[in-house]
Amino acid sequence: MENALFIKSMKRLSKSLVIIDVGGGDLWQKNLSSRKNLFIKSQCYSVDRSPASNPSVRADIHRLPFKNGCCNGVICKAVLEHSKKPWIVVEEIYRILKFGGKAYFWVPFIYPYHPNKNYGDYFRFTISGIKELLSGFKDIEISSSLGYFSTVAGLLPGILPKFFWPATKFLDQKIPISGQCAGWHVLVTK
Repeated sequence: MENALFIKSMKRLSKSLVIIDVGGGDLWQKNLSSRKNLFIKSQCYSVDRSPASNPSVRADIHRLPFKNGCCNGVICKAVLEHSKKPWIVVEEIYRILKFGGKAYFWVPFIYPYHPNKNYGDYFRFTISGIKELLSGFKDIEISSSLGYFSTVAGLLPGILPKFFWPATKFLDQKIPISGQCAGWHVLVTK
């Protein structure tokens, strides 16, 4: 089952004329492809420094090559943990958003270490940290991603998480434990 805040965020962002996926690489990856049809009236661009990720615009997300207030929406999904200075990336996102614009973030909390050949893995985010990092925005909405049992299973090696997935989803529904999750869905307004 998809997270309600993720669904709400995609519906709200789909009303934007110009959307920039910061650190998104090839457009519509990271489980966004199922929502692509919502954005048929939007101009969508992705920004990434790695040519291997096939972005629309190749640039460092710490210095976005866009004018102030150039877009109505930003997606920044599973990116900030790979940034050496996520606070700078957030400042850049704030700068390029028009007033009233929306930004959707997904950030990890209890999540496996996952660097790759193009990016390091530097940060994890608590609710307090998210609120501080995004304090320049208004209307900060935060929702957990996965429940406690699914999160714990996700830390197991290899294919074991997939083996336990049905049981952990059941346990997460029957025994909800708040605040201990894989990550956070976040929707903010400038």
